[in-house]
Amino acid sequence: MTYAQFLLTFVLVPVGVLAFAVRRRVGRWWLRGLPIVIFLAVTYTGPWDHFIISEGVWGYPPGRIWGPTIGLVPLEEYGFFVLQTTFTSLLLLLFLPAGHATAQGPAPQSHPSPNASGVGNRGQK
Repeated sequence: MTYAQFLLTFVLVPVGVLAFAVRRRVGRWWLRGLPIVIFLAVTYTGPWDHFIISEGVWGYPPGRIWGPTIGLVPLEEYGFFVLQTTFTSLLLLLFLPAGHATAQGPAPQSHPSPNASGVGNRGQK
């Protein structure tokens, strides 16, 4: 089994199933936040993987990957970072209560104060 086949079978399929399951809960905050979290995951994990590959902790046999790499890290591994981060964020949506602020946006204030900033409140009780 190649790494791409592994990703397709054990990561991409579950991401697709989970995305379908929570499709009505995906809100603008999730859509805006996911690329940021993916960026953080890739920029943190890519150099880490490069280091442990260079140290011989693990590797990727040439016949099991497509071939192209960024540093020593195969493209499929970057695909894993993206898919796993997406899966985890979809799992969060699955377990959050319906209408939670993380999924749909900030929760509306039920009793907004007339001057929430505190400006002009000196001496008032």
